[in-house]
Parts: sequence; structure tokens; C-alpha cells
Amino acid sequence: MEPKYSTEAMSQGVRNAAETTLEKAQEAVTRYMKEATKVFSAVESTAQATQAGARDMTQKAANYAERNIAAAFDFARELLHARDPQEFLKLQQSFVQRQAESLGAQIREMGSTVASTASRATSRATSETGSTTRSEPATHSRSSNSRSSNSTWSKSPSSKSPSPKSHSSKSRSKK
Repeated sequence: MEPKYSTEAMSQGVRNAAETTLEKAQEAVTRYMKEATKVFSAVESTAQATQAGARDMTQKAANYAERNIAAAFDFARELLHARDPQEFLKLQQSFVQRQAESLGAQIREMGSTVASTASRATSRATSETGSTTRSEPATHSRSSNSRSSNSTWSKSPSSKSPSPKSHSSKSRSKK
């Protein structure tokens, strides 16, 4: 009596399974490398935007320093021409007020520059990897159930229940 399965048929089945597994692994690596290339491109783009923002900030800081130094020298010249202590104090008060306003404007402008630089860098990164973030959950959901049940991708941020601390801080802020 002949065995139900021949060794040749079994080895052909194993070979076919191995080929299928190898093809799927190669497809997965190819997808991974495409996504990694997108991420690297986004990182480079973000770095370029950040460097441009840093150059802008440095230029602004140098301009502010130049203006502030010029204002200090103008103030010193005004003080040299003060006729009495009251005029001296009035000039000093005026200078301090102008410098405080100038400093406030400079800080607001620098803050705006930082915010716009961060926004540009973020939007560049998002546009470079936009398809990546949309495809990751779908790709990840094809993985085994045991991993996806523990995955943060399987839960939307809105489905997380608030922590007890967030409830207590809300109730304290209402009181």
C-alpha cells in the first residue's frame, strides 16, 4: 500500500509555501522602504525649514540688537544735553518706556517667527508623509489580532476614557 502523501508532493508544498512567504516578506520590505524614504524626506524637509527659520531668527536678533544699541547711544546723547535733574529723569523715564515697548514688540515678533517656522516645518513634514499616516493603521490592522488589540492605532484618541486626574482637575476648576 502506497502512503497517502508522497515526499515529493510534501516537499513541493513546503517549497510553494516558502516561496509565498518569501514574496510576502519582500513586498513588506519594499513597502517599508518606500515609507522610510518618505519619512527621511520629511525629516530633511523639516530640517531645511527649521534652518531657514533659525537664519531668520538670527537676522532678526542681530537687527534688534543693532536698533537697541543705537537707541542706547541716542539716549546717552540726549542725557548729555539735559539741563537739570528733572529733564534727566524725564529723559530716562521716556527711554525706559520706549525700550519696554520696543522689547515687547520684538518678543511678539520673535514669537510669531518661531510659530510660523514650526508651522512651516510641521506642514512640510505632514505633506511629505501625509499618505504614510493614513496608510499605517490600515497596514497595521492586517497584522495578527494579538498585536492589534494592544496597539494604540486600534483606538482613536477620542475613545480613550479620561483619567481620574482629569475629572478631579475639571471639578476643581469649576468650584
